[in-house]
Amino acid sequence: MGRPEDWKVIGVDPAPGKNTWMFDDEDGFSESTPGRLSQALSEMAKGAKRILIAWDAPLAFDEKFGFTDRPIDKVARRFIKNSRSRIADGAVSVQPFGSCPHWTISCHVMGFPYRTGEGNAYQLIGDLSDLKSRKRKYVIEVHPALALALWWIDSSRSGKMERYKPGRRVTVKDSKEKMNSIVEMLEETFEQFHEHHKPDNPDKLDAWVAWKLGKEAVEEKAKLVGSGAEGYYVLPDTDATSRLIEEYSEFQSEDS
Repeated sequence: MGRPEDWKVIGVDPAPGKNTWMFDDEDGFSESTPGRLSQALSEMAKGAKRILIAWDAPLAFDEKFGFTDRPIDKVARRFIKNSRSRIADGAVSVQPFGSCPHWTISCHVMGFPYRTGEGNAYQLIGDLSDLKSRKRKYVIEVHPALALALWWIDSSRSGKMERYKPGRRVTVKDSKEKMNSIVEMLEETFEQFHEHHKPDNPDKLDAWVAWKLGKEAVEEKAKLVGSGAEGYYVLPDTDATSRLIEEYSEFQSEDS
């Protein structure tokens, strides 16, 4: 996998209809319009020995399961539903693959899940061991909201993790308060944010979590849940993640 310090990890919260937020631990937060995102990522990656993009949107699927949903998404929705004692309704959105508008910008910038647009410069890994190969540019799929839920479940925080994004009867003010509670949980779990690295809106939070998951991947501290061929998320290595992996294995047994 190489030395962690050789890697430039960039967390990306892609958005086809508004600006995309990105994070890396050298430059902090930055944003880009959808049309300029490819160029922005190339500029951020200049001079890096190896590059890992942690992308918050679906990148892989297998048509044998249809064109609307993926096994990992089904299992994640069931896991969240079964975790209601710790995760509030609506706090984590796991949409069916076909319902995610992000795939348009994913195709354009990354060349996945359909090889079109400006993509194909990055290798989509199928397993974390792929990072040990000699190629320079990689991309992984992450799910920041689900990762936050897994950290929250295993944290000492009381109560439920609430929805931190505006919408569904959640005002911008309310979402800010909920997000601040999540940021406090992260600081308790890891360490205090540097002054200019502390997320102050939900999109920045997702970009930071994406980066954190990518960083843990190159440090061999993350888990890939799902399948490189059918779709997956790279997630933190927690007790809650282990239970999610068990549920995914059970789902595969039920479906076989």
